[in-house]
Amino acid sequence: MKRLCAATLWCGIVVFLGSAALAHAAEWRFPLGLSYIGGLDDVADLYKDNIDRSTAYTVSDTLTLPVGIAFQPYLEFEGGMGVGMGVGPAQVVLIRGKDGSPDYSFYNVPVSAELRYSFLPGGGISPYLRGGVLYHIADGDYLESSSVGFVARAGMELSRKGSRRWGIEVSVDTAELTFTRYSSSSGATRKSSEKIRPLGFSVSLFIVL
Repeated sequence: MKRLCAATLWCGIVVFLGSAALAHAAEWRFPLGLSYIGGLDDVADLYKDNIDRSTAYTVSDTLTLPVGIAFQPYLEFEGGMGVGMGVGPAQVVLIRGKDGSPDYSFYNVPVSAELRYSFLPGGGISPYLRGGVLYHIADGDYLESSSVGFVARAGMELSRKGSRRWGIEVSVDTAELTFTRYSSSSGATRKSSEKIRPLGFSVSLFIVL
């Protein structure tokens, strides 16, 4: 089901961008950046709690990478309107146990399709807004499912007409992952489902290729 949703999203992106490029004069732009990820600690905390409550193992080391690479090309039309896609920021959580206990891992690559508007496309500095749908292609222990959500971003391209084009951006998304959560009550271990937004709030610094 996850693969079907991701494939459908990408097919829609390709068809839409191809038809738009043929119909209007447009310019491709290719932002590549690093993003600080606000929601990844929630995933790591759930993993550590689950290991403590549902196994006899003890966590030795936890590797959480709160900074990921994102590639988000877009097609900008005359007047500032645009359409784009996004891959990333990639996310990783690795947990190592003590005394021969197994390792636990979580991997996630968000993909998105978005509309955008640049307020001063002909200027050296151009604020913009963009938003669309986002889906997490994720895998890992305790993961049950992934759902499509909305993403909203606000940013500013700096030195837009220069040779070193770069910018900053903040974003919020509502796409969720559902995990198994173990809890203890009266000496018994109970299992339930918990939804987490692995991106949540993020801040990005990017260059435009």
